[in-house]
Amino acid sequence: MAVHKQAPAASGAQGDPNRQNDPAAQAGPGLTKKESRDAGYRRTRFLGTALTWGIAAGLISCGSSGGEDAATAGLASAPLNILPNADDDGEVTETQNILASGPIVGAIEMEAPAESSFIVRATMPVPPDTYHPRRDDPPFSVVNRSGHLAPTQVEVVSMYADPAQGADVVELIARVRRPQNVAPGSRLRFEVAHEPHEAKDLDLLPPVRNFFSGSERLRLQTRDVFGHLYTADLFRDVIENTGEMLIMRRGELVKEFRTHEILLPETSTGGNQGTMPHLMGVHSFITFYENEPFFTLDLHVHNGLSGLDQADPTDDALREIYFDALELRMPQGWRVQEAFDSPFAGPGRADAGHRVYPLVRAQANGNMHVMPTQSRMVRRLVISLTDNMSHARSVVEARHQAFCVRGFNDSGQEYYSWWNRDTARYYPQKHRLPSLDHVGLAGLRQNHLDRLEQIAGQVASGSDGPYPFTESSLGWAHPWGSPYGGITGGDEIWLFDGVETAAAASNPGFRQAQLVSRLYTDRQPIALFNGNGDPTRDIDWVRPEGLNGPWMPMYFFLRPLPNNDPFGFEDAPTHQTQAVAQQGRRPGYQDRLSSFQAIDLQHFIRYTRNLKTLTWLGNDSLSKLDLQLATEMFRLGFHMYPNSNYNHVQNSGLLARTLWVQEYPGQGMGFGRGESWGLDTAIAAYATSRQDFRDRYYPWFEIVAQLVEDGQSTCNGFIQAWQSNNYLGAEYRLRQSYETAITENMLRGMTETIFRGTDEDRTERLEQIMLRSAEANTSAPYWDEQAHAPWNFMAVGPYSNDEPLYCGNVPDEARSPNHDRFQYWSSLAYAYEISGNEMFLFRAAEMSGGGDLLNQLIGSGTGNLGNRAALIALIQEIRGID
Repeated sequence: MAVHKQAPAASGAQGDPNRQNDPAAQAGPGLTKKESRDAGYRRTRFLGTALTWGIAAGLISCGSSGGEDAATAGLASAPLNILPNADDDGEVTETQNILASGPIVGAIEMEAPAESSFIVRATMPVPPDTYHPRRDDPPFSVVNRSGHLAPTQVEVVSMYADPAQGADVVELIARVRRPQNVAPGSRLRFEVAHEPHEAKDLDLLPPVRNFFSGSERLRLQTRDVFGHLYTADLFRDVIENTGEMLIMRRGELVKEFRTHEILLPETSTGGNQGTMPHLMGVHSFITFYENEPFFTLDLHVHNGLSGLDQADPTDDALREIYFDALELRMPQGWRVQEAFDSPFAGPGRADAGHRVYPLVRAQANGNMHVMPTQSRMVRRLVISLTDNMSHARSVVEARHQAFCVRGFNDSGQEYYSWWNRDTARYYPQKHRLPSLDHVGLAGLRQNHLDRLEQIAGQVASGSDGPYPFTESSLGWAHPWGSPYGGITGGDEIWLFDGVETAAAASNPGFRQAQLVSRLYTDRQPIALFNGNGDPTRDIDWVRPEGLNGPWMPMYFFLRPLPNNDPFGFEDAPTHQTQAVAQQGRRPGYQDRLSSFQAIDLQHFIRYTRNLKTLTWLGNDSLSKLDLQLATEMFRLGFHMYPNSNYNHVQNSGLLARTLWVQEYPGQGMGFGRGESWGLDTAIAAYATSRQDFRDRYYPWFEIVAQLVEDGQSTCNGFIQAWQSNNYLGAEYRLRQSYETAITENMLRGMTETIFRGTDEDRTERLEQIMLRSAEANTSAPYWDEQAHAPWNFMAVGPYSNDEPLYCGNVPDEARSPNHDRFQYWSSLAYAYEISGNEMFLFRAAEMSGGGDLLNQLIGSGTGNLGNRAALIALIQEIRGID
């Protein structure tokens, strides 16, 4: 059985408001439809006359919005009595015997499932001071179609920068009914009322309680090359209430636990045919549901233990792990269903009074399976009694997932949503999303379904095919994309993702994000977890005393670089690897699987985009863990410590950038997409993590913000001054427009998620940094007045750092022949929102080809939507499009 590890610094779900001490304020539903249009954009300061390119057709003057005051206006509420009530179908169910009396502040929409009664889940952004976790009772109730209130649980998705303002995005979980006159597959909408009510706790059905607390619980098991059995009790942390267990959701409808266990040998033996100290580690996200005879189980299995505890062999770092099969063992009468089929899953079988389900079945030829060092796999499962498998499958397929939608209540007050300027809290950038009504929402959902079925079909069959499947399934894995970690091309290099899914309230779009995220995990071997299940941290490895003070004993770039191994990978036992080779049982797919590199930092968004989408649209705990892991792996290489006892410094790290700027202040630096995608990930993790995580990261973000401010060129306004040996003859320091856009997008996220509300002076300074950078990229000579777009690569100075940067003229040959019409769109929106300067909209119109800007932007449908989203939303708002 797994051993106890040190408890994390704080347990519980994300967003622990340790610093909250303001009185609770009930949030208002925002501005009326007319007030919203008349107010203009909340931070726009100026809008000039109509522009010759037609961009200002139909524009209105912009002034102070008043939205901040409206967002905190008080709401009336009524006390609630929880009583049995007749529902839509006339049956008595446990609903609240009261019609909604508080204001309708939102609505959620979904595809109606087959079940008549089900637990719906949806995320919704909210104004400041609406919900303070651990202090306020749930402030919202979902309204059943009869007008009665449904029992509703509220959970935190993310927090405002100032935790005293509470949650900025919440998850609503409610027991609702599908009316008899609404057929499965039809669109189904529920309103959300501001109706505070008492928080309650979950009651489990007896069969689930017995399974959960019995002596024969849920185990994960496997065998090594010698047949030794390794097991882990996935319920142990919960039953024994260990420090490793976190409660991710807690309420009357849903309760979710995160546990971490390690597969340990049933009987340890030594010698040439002895056991390993352990095999895989596994995070289990176990979710129980009110009045349901099933539970869901999201698994994250990894070969990435860090070896932090030198006295405990059960957390030792290992090289490759060989295993015969990976199986769940449970009591009879229960069945497992997976969210997505895969060819290496096996049929369940009876075994000595138990049921065994192979997540990865043994190979028919007797070869072993392999998990390379730091690799990991994800599975989403539901475990149910055999007479309830259809309803259980609907849950694991996220068919009860709903989405907040745009709209207005009967009083003309705008719903809380991603499209309301006062609750525009999507992604770290906290930007309003564009309307996609012009595209056709039903068509988007059908496109999502077609694409989902194509991808899921290939995964189920294990086949290769058109890109991005360059390989057939490789044992348990089916990696997405080509083996090279810096996959060439701009596909998936998007500032925003999930925009279509949110706009269309698309279940297939959400499920596609789940599946693609799983396939990226298959090729992202960056796992490093301490024995308690938390990602290992830079402070875990710092040597406190050295010749020159604290230092980091390694070079690290998402993974430890060669010959840098404080973790102990090189000391791991190899006798089982040798036995596999001697017995000829090495898996045929091993070399191909090992050839897949982790998506590198320069293209990190390919990996993280789905994690962010699943977090903001689904409050997905597994994705939140992945964001934290990715953040800690980035920070292990981006910190302020020397990388040896002799003051060696990793040249891609934060200390190297800081020392550079100290020597060359105001001269730009080597800072671009790699740093910015890593920081964007960290900002996302900050928004959605516990307060102890946020407290540790806030000073680090202050250092980064100061670095960018001190490093930005005082001459030309660019942040990036990159000594390139690959472009323009290795004669210049360069800036790239793509990277400028990615950096400005990161700075927008840092401003809104970290500093707005906590440090107004820093907020203003960061906005000015973004503005100066945007002014530089949209001005000659970096903007090509003939091509109406920024040059992509262009010199900002001679190659030598000792020569001054170009402050005006740039040699004609010091630019690439191509332009950026792909990445820079949303930066123009950010710059306009900061300054109100119409020049940025003029440049947007130029880039789009002239004529009416909105028509040009929406004329391409969803083309390049991930990079244009903020600009489309801005122009729609200026035009008064709801």
